[in-house]
Amino acid sequence: MDIEGILVIGLGRSGLGAARLANRHNIPVYVTEQSRNKHNEEKFRELDKLCIPYETDNTEKFFKNCNLAVISPGIDPENEYIKKVENEMKIISELEFAYKFKKSNQKIIGVTGTNGKSTTTTIIHDLLEEDGKKVALTGNIGFPLSDYIDDGYDYFACEISSYQLEKIEKFGSDVAVLLNVTPDHLNRYDQNFEKYFDAKKRIFENNQKNTISVLNADQPELQVLAGKIREPVYLFNMNEPVKKGAYIFNGKMVFREANKLEEIVDLANIKAKGIHNIENMLASICATYKHVENKNIYKKVFSKFENLEHRLEEVKKINGILFINDSKATNIESAQKALKSFNDNKINLILGGDDSKKSDFSVLYSDICEKCKNVILLGETTDRLKKELKDYSVNILTARDMKEAVDIAFKNSSKGDIVLLSPAAASFDMYDSYEHRGQIFKECIMELKGNE
Repeated sequence: MDIEGILVIGLGRSGLGAARLANRHNIPVYVTEQSRNKHNEEKFRELDKLCIPYETDNTEKFFKNCNLAVISPGIDPENEYIKKVENEMKIISELEFAYKFKKSNQKIIGVTGTNGKSTTTTIIHDLLEEDGKKVALTGNIGFPLSDYIDDGYDYFACEISSYQLEKIEKFGSDVAVLLNVTPDHLNRYDQNFEKYFDAKKRIFENNQKNTISVLNADQPELQVLAGKIREPVYLFNMNEPVKKGAYIFNGKMVFREANKLEEIVDLANIKAKGIHNIENMLASICATYKHVENKNIYKKVFSKFENLEHRLEEVKKINGILFINDSKATNIESAQKALKSFNDNKINLILGGDDSKKSDFSVLYSDICEKCKNVILLGETTDRLKKELKDYSVNILTARDMKEAVDIAFKNSSKGDIVLLSPAAASFDMYDSYEHRGQIFKECIMELKGNE
């Protein structure tokens, strides 16, 4: 398909990245965005510098100049404007657009899943970099593939969301990783888990003969899926051995292939907190084993790797009380894994947020009763959770904002306790993003008075 002109829909990070890429390749590009405000002002200024035409009211005026549209992942594909665009031209994701410019010698390691994407992608990046590869950290983690595809990288460690996979055609990874799939973003998928799962499975849709697929054998649905995917397929499992892939054996991470078992690293040397980080490391072993030459890098990288910001991030200890920021826990499973990472009955949990997903919190309640002294409810979910938790043996408190939540948690904690922000919900009821929520949490902690 000859590209006559590109319509970029949405001026987020990926939209701006796509516009830059088209501009670098002298492809006529036009940008449509709903509004110009303080959050996107700098992006509009860059468009001005690049002389890229734009509008701020989603009209049809650029349609006649374009035969291809690139949609930002956060935009609902079912909205009326998108329907109008679809009647005029093909719509693809920024990921698909960037892939058109990938060179044959460049390799993509793509990572998707409900939880753990950012951490696993970062670990993969660090492993390849430690092995001497020229590698870019890209994708949904905040650095669009479009911004790096022309820069001579050998590898792209690419975090991929279900939203980005919805609009691919030819995009494929040299290594395709599916970490896990649990109910999330179902408001996007008509409350239908299978539709969400189908979007995630698209990471394998364009597998080539030598594509390595990596899946979590601890999840039955993914074990079944693994049997339907062309070899080579590597599995990882926290709880049981696998025939080909990575698992835990005698307190060590090991990799197995062709009946050969290789010790990778002793769990005692792992610095990062949380059982989910062990899973992420097992997945990263499977994803990189055939691409790294020096296998000693696993010990080096894993032993120094720390939790990413907003992911079980230790913020500060005050009066013997440890404050932990897990604002990235925007769904139930992520919060559940956070709770399981700590000792019994020591947690003062700040829980709740945006209720647009209508998530089923009940699967958390047994862990809450086992692990928590107090639960401080915050956000839109407060009334619903207060009603649901009233018959459980845990003390329930409520807060109007993050400062009050932190103050209440601190007041009701004792030396040796943990104050954990792990909301199990999105942040958009009160904050711009989970990063914004986590930052406010940390700022509130810094205002507390006590001994470090």
